Amino acid sequence: MKELEIANLNEYIDQNIKRKCNFAVIVLLGLAFASYWRKLREDYNNASRLVRRFDDVINCITLISFASNLLFVCLQLSYLLANGIRGTCQSRYYYDNLLVSNNSSGSIYPYIYATFSVYSVMFLILRALGLALIAARIHSESLVAVPVLYNVPSPTCGIEVQRFIQQIHGSTVALTGHNFFYVTKDLLLSVVGTIVTYELVLLQFE
Repeated sequence: MKELEIANLNEYIDQNIKRKCNFAVIVLLGLAFASYWRKLREDYNNASRLVRRFDDVINCITLISFASNLLFVCLQLSYLLANGIRGTCQSRYYYDNLLVSNNSSGSIYPYIYATFSVYSVMFLILRALGLALIAARIHSESLVAVPVLYNVPSPTCGIEVQRFIQQIHGSTVALTGHNFFYVTKDLLLSVVGTIVTYELVLLQFE
């Protein structure tokens, strides 16, 4: 349930940022004035404060969710890689009450074990990946304004536009894991690299 709660909050915040920072058409038409840029920057500030207030409430849940997902994905992958699907079928680690002798023929239980093992690994990976991508959308949406600001025509590019650009680059608008890390797409690549490194080290020791 914690993953669903985080996903719903992320979607709400993401829609707020989109609504407050959707100004590309006005910029391209050259209709933006200094007062308009000031209003956009204030809206961006409000959206940033909204993200930080939400983060103050759910950052602990975010940390627990990412840590638990990483732990269970590593454990499931290491078990599956160490034993293989065939070894998983014959293992007594799962469903001791349903296990039949390895020498019995025609049993359907080994296939159920294999299917469940592969399904559980895929489910954990997809759940963790989906949660990370949804949470990282907040940081991605906060940077959408930068290319538009760089394309502002010179007659309308004033101090407010420069302050807006500096503010976007000077602060990171994203959810955090109890202020230990920012949830961004770069974090997702780091987690994938950590999992791959962990599995390779385990395979070398076996």
